[in-house]
Amino acid sequence: HLKAPIPPSMKKDVYNGETILLTDTLLCCICDCKSGGCTKDKQSKVACVHSLPRAYLLSILLAEDLSEHMLFKLSSKVTSSDIETDTWDADEIKSMKNSLSVLMKSSGESALAEELSTD
Repeated sequence: HLKAPIPPSMKKDVYNGETILLTDTLLCCICDCKSGGCTKDKQSKVACVHSLPRAYLLSILLAEDLSEHMLFKLSSKVTSSDIETDTWDADEIKSMKNSLSVLMKSSGESALAEELSTD
């Protein structure tokens, strides 16, 4: 359930609305724009163009900011002695390296991700 104001491309107005998405489906939406998530007869439902930017903005947040934040938080919790001791077995370390590689790639650190995967 996403709720965010979306500015129209050529106006100074802001359309408030909400969008509910599943993994591959736009479930429902409401918007302050003229179509407003339904037609004039209030019977037929339509998705206005202001619904999908909410999902796009969320994907940007997740891909750029959240993954980077998770890496910073993780690096403050895990020390090199955790890796060097018997805290985790080899399969767990391999799985963590794979997950870290995905996070690094999504935060724009492709070179570091490649270096991690070659270790």
